[in-house]
Amino acid sequence: MMENVLYVLDTGNNRVQMFQYGSSSEKKRDENKMVPSERPKVAIFDLENSNKEAIDKLMGGAVSEMLTTNFVKSNRFEIVERKELNKILDEQHFNSSGFVSADSAKEIGKLLGIDIGIVGSVSTLTDKIDIDVRMLDMKTGVVILATNKSVKNENKIRDAVSEIVMELERSYINRIGAPSAPTGVISLPSMKSLYIKWDPNPEEDVIGYNIFSSTSAEAKFEKVAEVNKNEYKVDGLNENSTYLFKITAFDSEGKESEFSDLVSVNTKKSPDFGYILNIKYKKLPKKVDFSWTNPEEEIVSSYQIYRAETSDGDYKLVGTSIEKKFEETGLEDGKEYFYKIKKVYPDGLASAFSNYFCCMTDESPNEIQDINAVSNLAKKIEITWKIPETDKDISKIYIFRSDVSGGEFKMINDVTSLRKKYVDNKLNDNTTYYYKLKSVDKFGLESVFSREILATTKDVPATPTNLFAESNLARKVKLTWEYNFMNDQKVYFLVFRASTMNEEFKEIAKLDKTEYIDQKLPDNKQFFYFVTARDTDDLASNPTDIIQAKTKPLPTKPSTLKAMERQPRKVSLVWDKNPEPDIDHYKVYKSKKSQTWYKSIADVKETTYTDDEEKKGLRDNTSYFYKISAVDVDNLESEQSDEISAITKALP
Repeated sequence: MMENVLYVLDTGNNRVQMFQYGSSSEKKRDENKMVPSERPKVAIFDLENSNKEAIDKLMGGAVSEMLTTNFVKSNRFEIVERKELNKILDEQHFNSSGFVSADSAKEIGKLLGIDIGIVGSVSTLTDKIDIDVRMLDMKTGVVILATNKSVKNENKIRDAVSEIVMELERSYINRIGAPSAPTGVISLPSMKSLYIKWDPNPEEDVIGYNIFSSTSAEAKFEKVAEVNKNEYKVDGLNENSTYLFKITAFDSEGKESEFSDLVSVNTKKSPDFGYILNIKYKKLPKKVDFSWTNPEEEIVSSYQIYRAETSDGDYKLVGTSIEKKFEETGLEDGKEYFYKIKKVYPDGLASAFSNYFCCMTDESPNEIQDINAVSNLAKKIEITWKIPETDKDISKIYIFRSDVSGGEFKMINDVTSLRKKYVDNKLNDNTTYYYKLKSVDKFGLESVFSREILATTKDVPATPTNLFAESNLARKVKLTWEYNFMNDQKVYFLVFRASTMNEEFKEIAKLDKTEYIDQKLPDNKQFFYFVTARDTDDLASNPTDIIQAKTKPLPTKPSTLKAMERQPRKVSLVWDKNPEPDIDHYKVYKSKKSQTWYKSIADVKETTYTDDEEKKGLRDNTSYFYKISAVDVDNLESEQSDEISAITKALP
């Protein structure tokens, strides 16, 4: 399995360490792995015997020796000799057992120059042996990793210790590879909230930050939040109070940095007074639109806008804004309104009133007069108007429409004031529409609605009547209909056809007469038709009812064709008469071979025929083949009869 090399920057000791390691699933250690140029110094303390059975068997000391052997074999750490360690601990009156407090760990680490301490305990139970081991950072006293293994008997202890050492080594490497502590922390406090921001960590694999808080440096710092950006906002704080924060960074592997520098933040007191300067407003119809400036250092989340009828009147809240501008609508034109503003902070606290200021609405234009609408136009209505001469600054005309008198009028368009006409297109036929207009000046001020006017669009042509289709015609259908022409009305007619009721009808003819012959149709085929009328404005009537017709079928195939054989140099044919009353004649076909090409040799009126090749006579002892077809008065020819054959008489 391929091995890996890990380079670790140990900023606390100003050194770069290089570790070579294999897969985490490997159970055996590679004795030839590259070791760091300066190895961490590890002290392995005697593991504490947790019960009488462990004491009797001296299990703690035995497991400690196994830990020492495995750490030495790994060759990644500098191991303090246990006898020398115990000697120094005894001289300094330290406990050499598995219990080492955070304070004593830091003192021992400083005294002996130790980076890591291994402590723990062993318990011997009836059915298992429990081994608990902790890795300590001897500079801080912080537990880097706590792990344990359980084995069923003493023969398994050595394997369990090997696994523990591998896990501890990985934990230490991960700890060294953790992100750097966040820096550049700043805060922006408000009354009951504050905002903290810091520089993004330089490591590319940092995915988030942990926020810790306390009310004093001596109190415990509790984790209060986890964020994925380099900023944090906290609400619900007490105003004029001190809060302490520390921040750590963590990467995609779960490694966490050391704490950032301590950040002390004081929330603010409520402002004593709010004020506002530099009011700018627009004189607009039925509304005011104003903006302002005011110096402020604190974070403001929004502004509350209050209005009164007089400068010293009762100011009531009329709206809020997150920007330093506000628009209020629904006001009276040509009237003064008085305003005051309050700041609202992120914690919901509001300042005192600003100084008051005054805004005034504009007056609206006059109502549009002389408005008219033209009826009886195809799918459209034309509207004309005149603007009062007193209104010199009109910029637009708004067009409103409703489907019912006195109903809801909706704006359908606006046109420039230079125009005095508007055409409302794409309307329904024979429908009445209602209109009102408004004029708008260059400031956006609107007039009141004009009076209501109405107009009706042109009706569609009348529907053709008495549509009739004549069937049983040879390869054609004749259509006739009636139409009531009104007042020299000019219309033309469109004929539509389909082969079935389910398929799409297609236009087949456009004409100004009331009849049409649909020709070149297949025999014995049914067709469906309807007709519409269309005027010069391209308005189409409703379609007629759908009618159907069928073309004339071909005559039936002649039957019972017989031939008299063994006649001298001729063949006599006879067949049954066709049932159709309009059969005009029969065609006789002949061939010298069966099922090949047949040549027409005669047209006869009767149902008999003698083939003697026009008195010349046929060949003796020769076979001939015949077919018959029927042809009606419309020259429709039936299918040929079944083939028969006959042989002439042979010579003696």
